[in-house]
Amino acid sequence: MKHRFQISLLILILYGIAGSWSAVFEPAIANAATKENLKKSSPEIQFEEGYIPLFQNDLSNAIVEPGGWVFENGNLTPAGKGHIWTKERYGDFVLKLEFQTTETTESGVFLRCDMIKNWLNWTIEVQIQQAIVEYDKYNCGAIFDILAPSKNMIKRPGDWNSYTISCKGNLVDVILNGELVSRMDLNFFDVGHKTLDGTRSKLETPFADLSREGHIGFQYNGQPVWFRNIRIKPLEDIHLTDVSLPSKSASKAAEILFFESDGICIMEAEHGLISQNLDWINWEKKTDASASNGEYMITPIASERAWK
Repeated sequence: MKHRFQISLLILILYGIAGSWSAVFEPAIANAATKENLKKSSPEIQFEEGYIPLFQNDLSNAIVEPGGWVFENGNLTPAGKGHIWTKERYGDFVLKLEFQTTETTESGVFLRCDMIKNWLNWTIEVQIQQAIVEYDKYNCGAIFDILAPSKNMIKRPGDWNSYTISCKGNLVDVILNGELVSRMDLNFFDVGHKTLDGTRSKLETPFADLSREGHIGFQYNGQPVWFRNIRIKPLEDIHLTDVSLPSKSASKAAEILFFESDGICIMEAEHGLISQNLDWINWEKKTDASASNGEYMITPIASERAWK
């Protein structure tokens, strides 16, 4: 009996040591694996038609402190000196990129920043954060401090994540790893320091008052982060065309803007810009005299238009 007790005690001690070792060293192993992956050059991809690199390899088109950010093996990463911004200002666009994190990474993608020196109050920030926290407006895919993502889609540290971020007028869509996680109509956020659910925000300027064009940037918040395959498609030259609506008749009640964002297209109607495949669209058959060919008009469902 004594020997059995001693053996059981020894097993418990060894199990405890193994658990402690795992807790201490597993994060280090994960970070080491990340660094090992980054030693290899990122594979070059063929950009889709209409897309151009956001940053040149020599960062000649960037606003950045000397040596602040660098390209290493095809990956853009901070070297410890502030954020990085485009020199050019963008209005309507689709931005695609991949990013990689460590366990502690907190970063972000800045959209349409009007004043870089006071960027916090004059930009839209799409959050990058590895940790999942209780205050969900800080989680990855959120519009920072304003709108929580619909689901947590961040991958484990060391894996590459993808963002497709679309801006058209007052509409902003965020797709994280193939899932649409945030949808925002800026016009519904017309009070500073406040979100739609009534919680207080640290952001002073109402999003409804933000500029509809500005600089794009990446945040350095003191932790490692890597970006690759960063490309943008400006939408200033977007054109109008007739399309078939969900009926047998082609409608002239609305014109479609071909707005590439993984299948999302924006529609120009008498009620303003709306999106064909969002939940708040309602197709209503016209009853006035002009509806002689069974045409349809499009109206937004106001109660659902403020994207959840």
